[in-house]
Amino acid sequence: MGQLVDPRLDEISGAVASARTPDTLWVHNDSGDVARVFAIGVNGAVKAEVRVRGAEAIDWEDISMGPGPLGSDPHVPWLYVGDMGDNRLRRPTVQIYRFPEPTLATGAETTIDVDAQRIDLRYPDGAPRNVEAMLVDPRTGELVIFTKRMDASEVFVAPAAALAPGVPVTLRAASTIPTGPRVTGADISQDGATIVVREYERAHVWHRAPNETVLDALSRPPATVAAPFSESIALLPGNAGWISIAEGAGAPILRGTLPSVPVPQPVR
Repeated sequence: MGQLVDPRLDEISGAVASARTPDTLWVHNDSGDVARVFAIGVNGAVKAEVRVRGAEAIDWEDISMGPGPLGSDPHVPWLYVGDMGDNRLRRPTVQIYRFPEPTLATGAETTIDVDAQRIDLRYPDGAPRNVEAMLVDPRTGELVIFTKRMDASEVFVAPAAALAPGVPVTLRAASTIPTGPRVTGADISQDGATIVVREYERAHVWHRAPNETVLDALSRPPATVAAPFSESIALLPGNAGWISIAEGAGAPILRGTLPSVPVPQPVR
């Protein structure tokens, strides 16, 4: 669909489709960058650089879209950035940063400053994990994260009500999904009906019934498709497929189709 030509975008690790601006993605670099995200067109052109005040960038790995904090305007989508990478397993506490999705101006690239909420996360046994994939359920605001391991991926969750700054949130160990050795990205459609979890060279897709939780959907075997070598994946609005951007300067923006997955019948 396009190609990254801006030298600031040299190691894309996370991507998510905008909920407010058509044909736009929010992306960020892997470790080594400052605390910022970029809005880019699907052709790769930078629309905005957003500097995230109140945030550190130790090892940003994924970005998601979801509802804001309890009590916030339900019509305003929020961006969630996961600073959860830990290749050396040295971080007993990791962070997510969230802020309202900025409204983009038309025309030339803009620079935007935003203030972020910092939410600290801990694993229930206190042991560090390396995490590169997460999603936020648009129906409930639940946070779901997936560990990157050599075997099956561990799944941890936190309800929306627990996601608040100030007191570390203890995640709940929810399940294990046999997705393969190295989960590097995840996303959920803006209507909450499609879930994708990717490894380096393939993606796993689940469809979700209206009255199911994310964990209910993940309990079924997924449909699996080949996906170009990458860490990031973003579902396009309207069930229009997915986009993936590899790490490295000049990376292409590739679009794939979703596999045919039977829609589960409502649970009675």
